[in-house]
Amino acid sequence: MGEEVVMSSNQKFFKILAEGIFTPDEIDTEVTAPGATLVRSNLAEAFIEGGWEIHLAKGNKPWPDDTNPRRYRTAKVGMQDGRLKLILDPCVSYKDFISSLSTVFEERYGHDAVPDPLAVTVLVRTVDNRTLLTLRDQKTDYKPGGWHASTGGFMEIRRNETPVQAGMRELEEETGIKPDELDELVAVGVVYNPWTLHTDLILSAKTKLTSAEVLVRKHDDENELLFVDTTAESYEYWIVGGMHANVVITMAAMIMVGENLFGLEWRNKMLDILADGSRDYGSLEVRQTLEKRDLAALAQMVADHRKTNAI
Repeated sequence: MGEEVVMSSNQKFFKILAEGIFTPDEIDTEVTAPGATLVRSNLAEAFIEGGWEIHLAKGNKPWPDDTNPRRYRTAKVGMQDGRLKLILDPCVSYKDFISSLSTVFEERYGHDAVPDPLAVTVLVRTVDNRTLLTLRDQKTDYKPGGWHASTGGFMEIRRNETPVQAGMRELEEETGIKPDELDELVAVGVVYNPWTLHTDLILSAKTKLTSAEVLVRKHDDENELLFVDTTAESYEYWIVGGMHANVVITMAAMIMVGENLFGLEWRNKMLDILADGSRDYGSLEVRQTLEKRDLAALAQMVADHRKTNAI
């Protein structure tokens, strides 16, 4: 396949770093020496130490592995000769990530100082033309009570896995869907979330299972599964109605997959809607107000959906 293109957008939810259609064997991953791409000043390190003290003061329990590298920093994303290229630096600890999780950190010290761990998001469609979304637990640390794409999680150093393998692991853990039950597995893009300072590789796949078969699979209780119609109208309904209640990357995934399913005109329409919805997104107060509004709206959307859908 190896189709590659990056299209600009005025919306402020996410930044598109790469976009196209790439099969798993068209994704090249290079790993640097630990810390080779991270540029830190004494002031940046002091910011992280202060952030960690605040994190612990909130009652969060530290774990012995919190200060050790556990995730890969996204050092570089590129496309060349029909291939997606990722350069990763195995240097990100949980302490680094959680303690620098502020737009202020990037503004002050530059992106070269940001941990920027690589996560993988997978958007899955079932054989009966449904798309799997997940409702987030109220205890989660980001967008509690909100929603996400089918599955997502960080690529972990200790597992010695590729980005695609990380996505497949998360998918099986959170939905019970096994890798050999997928067809049409491709990467559709790489997106940066400027509000959580991390990058996501977005995968798209279609499972051989029906939504009813997925629903009865054993999986962890991190999220609740929700199936919606795979149509332009349905995607627009969930994106617009729950715009500020999702983890941001979800909208990027649905728009990228939606372009392949519904066409470029639909994609551009959705990006225009996101641009309008995020025009004042630089204000923390505005973001918090919109998130609160859309979390309430999402709860009603889900309740209405359950009344009219068996799954």
